[in-house]
Amino acid sequence: MKNLTLEELNNSYQQRGMKRRKTHNDYVEEVASKAPDMTVLGTYETNKKSILHKHDTCGHIWLLRPDKFINGKRCPKCAAERNILRCKEGNIGDGEYKERLLKTHSGSIISLESYVTISTHILHKHLECERTWYAAPANTIFRKSGCPHCDREGGRYKKRSYNKNGKEFIIQGYEDRGINYLVDILKTPVEQIQTGKLKAIKYFYNNKFYNYYSDILIKSTKTLYEIKSTYTLGLKSDDILRRNQAKAIASREAGYIHKLLVVFVSGDDGVLLLPDNWVTMSLEDVVNLVGDKK
Repeated sequence: MKNLTLEELNNSYQQRGMKRRKTHNDYVEEVASKAPDMTVLGTYETNKKSILHKHDTCGHIWLLRPDKFINGKRCPKCAAERNILRCKEGNIGDGEYKERLLKTHSGSIISLESYVTISTHILHKHLECERTWYAAPANTIFRKSGCPHCDREGGRYKKRSYNKNGKEFIIQGYEDRGINYLVDILKTPVEQIQTGKLKAIKYFYNNKFYNYYSDILIKSTKTLYEIKSTYTLGLKSDDILRRNQAKAIASREAGYIHKLLVVFVSGDDGVLLLPDNWVTMSLEDVVNLVGDKK
């Protein structure tokens, strides 16, 4: 059988009333007509395969899927700069700044003063360590800078090594407290405890699917342990609590036993194992439950 060229193949498609396959030249012409200030550097193959593009105005080069370009995606560098400029002009306001701060730091950092401009320092608080500092919004939402106190201490939420009874674990957050509770209180052998990036579990929340990775797995009993502080559990946010409940429900539907340990980062540094029915409790009920045990 004769091997057809792409042009001959497209002509054959047209003769049979089929949609012609897009060529590299077709895509180059499409880019030129829709975004004259962009140049295609890579070779087009399919709409789903990323290729290099260049924004001639700013000189930025990046990988972009052709279907993303067709749907309106343009230079990410200029988009970010437009975002910063918009903030400098004072257009985002205090409410939008707080929303961006919440999204960027997953609710762990809040502003204690009203937004003024992108470069005006205002007081912030890290809800995990409960310490405060002044920072410019440009740093907290664009450079994603976090708590300077925790950064100087090595960062509790940075991955680190932890040794328990001779076994090395890779942990972050308060997983060391969870391991201590399992070994010292529940008498779980360290050999059965697994940490690190565990198997993803799909959960559904706010009309979207997300991946959930639990903190600790006891493989022999197929039990997952999630370690939360009083804030990351969601005692001050119904949205955070509902998301955590959705993760636990999805884990149980996937065939796991799901347990949640709450650590108290102040006071006597205690740990509380929540009852299994916490996943159906209201925010008020969970607050009362945890508050009674503190």
